[in-house]
Amino acid sequence: VFDTVEYATTVVPTYPCGQIGFILAGKGDNINLRKPCREITDELQSQLQWYNESIHSASFVLPQFLENRLESLRPQQLDEDDDDLEDCFIGRCVIS
Repeated sequence: VFDTVEYATTVVPTYPCGQIGFILAGKGDNINLRKPCREITDELQSQLQWYNESIHSASFVLPQFLENRLESLRPQQLDEDDDDLEDCFIGRCVIS
């Protein structure tokens, strides 16, 4: 159904068990959900306490046993250094 599917995780101390997982999916060729699509301005970053580009990318780092289980389920393998990849599809969304 989707061309790209990824799983991410984050720690939320106020959430029961402290961890939340996210499944991100998108349609279209060469979409890289692991890489933020928008640059955060210095002004915006100064207002953010819990997010930056490194946190975004690190959210997709999973334990090896889970990577092994998901490998066969992923529709495509992404090469993080591939210049032809379009950054995260969220860039086409409007946030107001």
